[in-house]
Amino acid sequence: MDSAFWLQTNPYLCSPVTKLGSKTQIPHYLNLYTFALVVYPVLLQNFLQTRARNARHWLGLTDIDIEGEWKWVDGSSYRNGFRYWKRGEPNNDLSNEDCAHLWGNGEWNDVFCTYSCYYICEKPLPRIF
Repeated sequence: MDSAFWLQTNPYLCSPVTKLGSKTQIPHYLNLYTFALVVYPVLLQNFLQTRARNARHWLGLTDIDIEGEWKWVDGSSYRNGFRYWKRGEPNNDLSNEDCAHLWGNGEWNDVFCTYSCYYICEKPLPRIF
């Protein structure tokens, strides 16, 4: 995935980002760029598995406030919702793995928030009628 692209039938933009920024910027970036998986988890995950097979994407999921207490950026329930962690994850390996990303195969992993991943934006589709 070399450049940004809008999906033709869905209001998502997938684009590269190198870092989310400092600890104070992380919630802001996660909120702007990764909330789409919260709203349409299975639909978006299926898209990413087929279109962006070899790329990692940020999830709107973090435990930056309290280690082990994962939260979606929109405030929706993490415990009662869709989850697809890779076996053994989240593991907070080497400490401070406070952000989650989606592997190209669809499984979730916790990583440092400075890890290089693609992000996903959502925008309204233009009205056709």
